[in-house]
Amino acid sequence: THKPQLVILDHGLYVELSDEKRVKLANLWCAIVERDDERLIEICKSMNVANYNLLASVFLQYPYKNFSTFQATATSGDLELMRYQAREEMHNVTEILDLMPPEYALVLRNLVTVRATNKEVGNPVCRTALLYKYAIRDSTLPFYRVWWSLARLHYQEWMSDLQMAYLKWWRPEMFEVVDDMLKIG
Repeated sequence: THKPQLVILDHGLYVELSDEKRVKLANLWCAIVERDDERLIEICKSMNVANYNLLASVFLQYPYKNFSTFQATATSGDLELMRYQAREEMHNVTEILDLMPPEYALVLRNLVTVRATNKEVGNPVCRTALLYKYAIRDSTLPFYRVWWSLARLHYQEWMSDLQMAYLKWWRPEMFEVVDDMLKIG
């Protein structure tokens, strides 16, 4: 039927992160999104994780070496690399998960749920940028870096909205097709 439905997502277990773990997680996410390998390596060392590239890939659910903050979809090369990492490096992923605080496993589980939900509804949100927007506020970055990063993020979002508005004006038939596809009932 095409009637509205109430969907309840049960993510399972919940845990409250200590301030120390929350800040470390925020710093980790910021380092990943900003591609700050030096800071990422430092955070990984504090977690006894040697393979920073794989840890970043686990959190992104995307190959870190190919990651771009505002890239919406994976290329065929990205998908092949993801398959390779899943096939060949699963034992390393398991080791990394064992080294992380157990609360981070629940965070990762939630990230998987958010990614799947976002994908199911057509990826309307750039989840890495959105998570970055919140992580940066809890990070230990200096105030000017936080301000600059948020300003840059808002500018990029504004430019994306402007591009979409231009495309809607220039090629309205494209958006009519999309609107027809998204109509319910």
